[in-house]
Amino acid sequence: MNKPKSVLDQLELKFDNGYIYMGKSRSMIVATNALGLLRRDLIRDMGFERMKGFLFRYGWNLGRQDAKELLNHANCTVEEYIQYGPTLHTMKGHVKARCTLLEIKKENGKYQVTMEGYWSHSYEAEEHVRHFGISSIPVCFTLSGYASGFVSEIIGEKTIFKEMACQGMGKEQCHWIGKTVELWGKEVEQELCYLDESPIVEELAATYEKLLEERNNLKFVTAVHKKLTEEIIKGNNLDSVVHQVFQATNIPVLIENLHLHPMAYAGIPSDELEQYKNELVDYLGKNPFCQP
Repeated sequence: MNKPKSVLDQLELKFDNGYIYMGKSRSMIVATNALGLLRRDLIRDMGFERMKGFLFRYGWNLGRQDAKELLNHANCTVEEYIQYGPTLHTMKGHVKARCTLLEIKKENGKYQVTMEGYWSHSYEAEEHVRHFGISSIPVCFTLSGYASGFVSEIIGEKTIFKEMACQGMGKEQCHWIGKTVELWGKEVEQELCYLDESPIVEELAATYEKLLEERNNLKFVTAVHKKLTEEIIKGNNLDSVVHQVFQATNIPVLIENLHLHPMAYAGIPSDELEQYKNELVDYLGKNPFCQP
């Protein structure tokens, strides 16, 4: 299909008094090895899983921005807009992109898209292998994010691209498939989680709260243990021990022998002992692994 050359001309990089523009958006030229170092540091500082989400969202926003620029500079069919995607991706130097399948349907006012194709000379795969060696999984998270964001912006429906094979795995090319979320079903749950991932600051705050809670629990248990140890050292009887436990925890305490006869208790009225005993017998009857 012949594309109007004027559209791509308007989106080519232009230099103006030290500034670089793609369309109306200011751009920068960044060496791929710098992005490789960024990837390495992200894995070191954030971990591999969080890095995947970070790069996917980064690519998503790049793709959406390019789609917005294209929509501002052209008046095309949806199919033509989508076909520009691989061309723009290639123009930016990320990869040599090639689409081999494009199917578009519109039902009830919503688009459904299925795409398939290949990426060659992926900067992302090359940099990952340079720093970490051959991977056991696809590694072009930025490229997948870019294609996903681009098509999603064009059709107004969330679309996800996944790598089926990757140069980072030692393959000759990266093989990708893109579909709208409804067509993928549960197969893109992970990618959707990348887009909804909470900021790391929120995760750190939640982790801190959990650690604080565990610290308080440990402090409480240590205090109870200290009191019990003191009672035993003093030679006090079980009544004194269970009374100290009740005082510290405000939880009723009942110690029984193997025949379920009360030996000491605290926080339980005498007239309710039989009820506690029956409840314990009933519980042990339903949970044989808890029997003495």
